[in-house]
This record gives sequence, structure tokens and C-alpha cells, in this order.
Amino acid sequence: MFRQNPNELAYPFLYDAANSLTCDYEILSDELSSLAGAVLSRLEGDTPLRGELIGVVGLIYHMNGSLRGQCAVREEDAEHLSRLCDGYAHYAVVCGSKFVLPLGHPAACLAHIARTRAKALVRLLFREHERCPRDADALLIRLGNLLSNYFFLLALKINAEHGIAEIPFQTQSYK
Repeated sequence: MFRQNPNELAYPFLYDAANSLTCDYEILSDELSSLAGAVLSRLEGDTPLRGELIGVVGLIYHMNGSLRGQCAVREEDAEHLSRLCDGYAHYAVVCGSKFVLPLGHPAACLAHIARTRAKALVRLLFREHERCPRDADALLIRLGNLLSNYFFLLALKINAEHGIAEIPFQTQSYK
């Protein structure tokens, strides 16, 4: 049915069973790591964020194979991401809102997209955990949530460092 030419196969697990979300998780985590790289590509000069983002890209790639294969992430990775979030938390206090419009510097806009993809990753992990629980699921879900918060705070930091004021968002949907 499908061609066997290796050039015509983008990823060996694309034909996993339809009810398995493992391949979907791997594709989404690959996208998230690529977005983190895109954030880095939009930063000017030799910023200290360069090494930090390279580490985050690597962490996401380690997460990528941790569902199908041996878990390659550790509690220390969650603690490291949590410390990064703690270090940037004052940007959220300064902007005075938990919700802002995803605008500003191009790198900040990409960080906001990465934030949304991290949330999608958590949701997909949760669905796969309900279908087929694994030992690594809790840590991967924690890391996905931490990544979402990290990318949000990173967007605030990038905008602040470029003198771009956040525009708070006040929902009219929930009172």
C-alpha cells in the first residue's frame, strides 16, 4: 500500500495505530523544539538567552523520545525549568496581568506560539496517559506545563528587554 522507498518516509512511526497518540506527541514535541529554535533565531546579538534556549530545545528533544522509548528526562529538568520560571516571574508582576495579548517583539510572538503548543502537548499527553499509562507520564506532563509557563514568561522578558509594553487582556467570557 505505501511505498518502501526511504526517501518517501518522513518518520518511521507515522503509521502507528490510529488510536495511539505517541506519534502525534513526537510530532508536536518536534514542533515545539523547532519553535524554541525560532525564538532563538529572532534574538539579536550574543544574548545569555542563547545557551538557555539551546538547553530548552535539547530538553524538548529528550522529552520527544521519552514516551516511546526510555525516559530521557529527570526530575532535575523540571527543577531547572521551575527555577527559570522563578527567575522571570517578576516580569508578570510588572505587567500586572496573567493574560496579555500575544504581541510585541517577533521573538516574543514566537514564544507565545510555543506556549500554546506546550499546552497542546500537555493535553495530548494527558489523553495518551488515559489510554495507556506509563511511568514517565507524570514527569512529561509536569515538564509540558512548565514549558508553557516558561515560554509565557520568556515572551514577557523579551518584550520588556526591548521596551515593548504588554497589553493586558481582560476577558468578558468569565466574570
